[in-house]
Order: sequence, then C-alpha cells, then structure tokens
Amino acid sequence: METWPEGVKQAAQKGINFPSFTEINLKTVIPNCPSDALDFIYQCLKWDPTKRISTSKMLNHEFLIKKLLPV
Repeated sequence: METWPEGVKQAAQKGINFPSFTEINLKTVIPNCPSDALDFIYQCLKWDPTKRISTSKMLNHEFLIKKLLPV
C-alpha cells in the first residue's frame, strides 16, 4: 500500500484508522481493460493527494485523449 504519513496522522487525530490490506492488481479484476485505462485508474486512486493525478493531467492522459479524440 502506498503510504501517506500526514494523512494517516490526521486521520488518527480524528479517531480514524485506515485498514490494512493487500494491494490487488487491477488487471486481475478487469482483465480486458487496456493498459492506458488501468494507468488512468491507478493515477486517480492514489491515497496521497499530492501524488494523485490533477484534473488537467487527467484531461491530457493518453487514455482520455484516445477515447475523446479518436484518430
């Protein structure tokens, strides 16, 4: 699991504990998903907001470019 020390500390101060879990490879959950789509999903699901993809980068991600502006 990706660590986010500041988020864990802030949550603990409010009495919230993040559960421990084993990361699941999305490819096993969505086996027919294109690799650029998987990358897009992974970028959106990062715990640490400073490491999560920004909206402007989302709109320029190769997955969306292919889907919104097909060649």
